[in-house]
Amino acid sequence: MAALDDEIWARLSLTRLLTGSARRSPERSAFASLPSAEPVASLLGAEMRLAQADTMSARLATVLGNVRLDPKAAVGILMPSGPEACIAILATMRAGFCPTLLPLGWDAPPLAQACEAAGVQALLTIGRLAGMRPADMARHIAARYFGLRFIAAFGDKVPDGVVALDTVLAETEDPVPAPAAASPGVITFNRPDRPTPLLRSEASLIASALPFVLAAKLGAGQQIISLLAPDDLAGLSCGLAAALISGAPLIMQALFDSRPLADRLVADPQALLVAPAWLEQPLAASGLLRDRRRRVAFVHQVPFRAEPSDAAGEAHIVDVLDIGEFALLCAVRGGNGQPTLMLGPQPGPMMNGQPLLDTRRGIGGHLEVRGGATEIAPVGRFEWPGGAPLADGWRRLPYRVDSLDARILAISEAAEPPAA
Repeated sequence: MAALDDEIWARLSLTRLLTGSARRSPERSAFASLPSAEPVASLLGAEMRLAQADTMSARLATVLGNVRLDPKAAVGILMPSGPEACIAILATMRAGFCPTLLPLGWDAPPLAQACEAAGVQALLTIGRLAGMRPADMARHIAARYFGLRFIAAFGDKVPDGVVALDTVLAETEDPVPAPAAASPGVITFNRPDRPTPLLRSEASLIASALPFVLAAKLGAGQQIISLLAPDDLAGLSCGLAAALISGAPLIMQALFDSRPLADRLVADPQALLVAPAWLEQPLAASGLLRDRRRRVAFVHQVPFRAEPSDAAGEAHIVDVLDIGEFALLCAVRGGNGQPTLMLGPQPGPMMNGQPLLDTRRGIGGHLEVRGGATEIAPVGRFEWPGGAPLADGWRRLPYRVDSLDARILAISEAAEPPAA
């Protein structure tokens, strides 16, 4: 893979990737939802082609541009997995704003706290998901946090005071093609009890996804079936970003339903399934991991321990570790069934002679990182743990790593790292 320089780095953008792909292959599938007994019924439908995705993201960007928001404002995205979330994220970036990913599983108080911490000025959501009413939740957030200027929702059951996006987008004309505005990036949060907003540039997000695309050997001829919500670094990097980088269609499931998932995996055994690590045992018990053509990425969280597993069978497994939203590590699993995540430079293109992600064990066993994939800017009162950078761009994280010959055995939370 070619090396990157400052000019290429500055142009890395998800919206550019979408627009370029739509121009080359307009009828190719972009985003889809697995069949469900409780589908999200919206204007976007259950499947979107690249041309439609590009058009709808441009329309929604126009709508957002007509709202009185500050330049580069934070726009909350409170949605389950599906085409609606993808279009909302891409449109927000396209309009020059900052998508702020709000986990749908959080309650109103931490969501309101997260919105206040990030300075969210608008919120995009859906009207209904089975028995849930996310648009009503958005109104509860507005009652606790007075900085919201605009709330809009896809689908039905949109309550009073919330803009019905299906109607607005149907009435919005396709804008004249124009370069996308520069987005400051995407904001995620590291924990619900103390939601700290972490701003990552689009280039850094793409850099985080590249090692995953390489390890999973993704290409336009494959499909990604993701069970992760697009509300954190792993969900975004292993889903939307990976799909746009590789050209692979992204298939999602808003509510977990094993039957349509199993049907799709049986129909396409070479599709890449992206799943939380706790699903490995149930998937193995189902027999889906016995096929050597099967490819699965299991996403782990800290605390993490690399323990052998005899559950994977013949499947090709990629282990992904989300280190508190600061960085993603990934590696193909070894033949003994044990994750083989490594310290040191991670696979991928070089940036000005440096790897996009480099890791090491520092003072007191603390994990230290550097590279474009770890570029996070402060939001509000947020400061990097450990204070100022170390020499040569290294930063120390509040995690302790145990390793043997550079192989990561375990990573756990630790006290704040010692000052540089």
